[in-house]
Amino acid sequence: MRRVLLLVLLASCGVEATKALTPASSAKADPALVGAWVPTGKDKEEFVINVTAKGALVRVELTGDKDPMLFEGHVSVLAADVKILNLRSLDPKGGGNVLFVRYAVNADGSLETWLVSDKHVKKALDAGTLKGTLGQYGGVTLDESPEKITAFLLKEKRDEVFEKLATFKKKP
Repeated sequence: MRRVLLLVLLASCGVEATKALTPASSAKADPALVGAWVPTGKDKEEFVINVTAKGALVRVELTGDKDPMLFEGHVSVLAADVKILNLRSLDPKGGGNVLFVRYAVNADGSLETWLVSDKHVKKALDAGTLKGTLGQYGGVTLDESPEKITAFLLKEKRDEVFEKLATFKKKP
């Protein structure tokens, strides 16, 4: 069930944008991300997220009992405690937009992940703070400059603008 939720969130919901937050050419590699990650808690090893890197380019593959999902992207460091994966689906039906996944590798080696809250962003759309469109499944596609999106993400309360996705541990 958790895998289904994660697939839906990654594939069609959440917040996407037409552009990455920073150019891939300025990205730096984060070796702590590389490896096979499994969710912690009751859904242990229902699926695996494999992260590989070639320089600063990151490839993320979600595997399990269904067809794998494949993303490619890079890391944007917005602040000391805000690292964002800018991911584009490699599925031809993916649409080409960038999905933002905030992450942190904790001292115990676990990987925490968050998505940008579509509810919070929808309020910003309604207020005219951000420009974008609503998707058919409830997600939001932002059509703003990377600078404006970054400013929004850093200005807002972290626990409101980012919703917890999952916590993972490295697979031995």
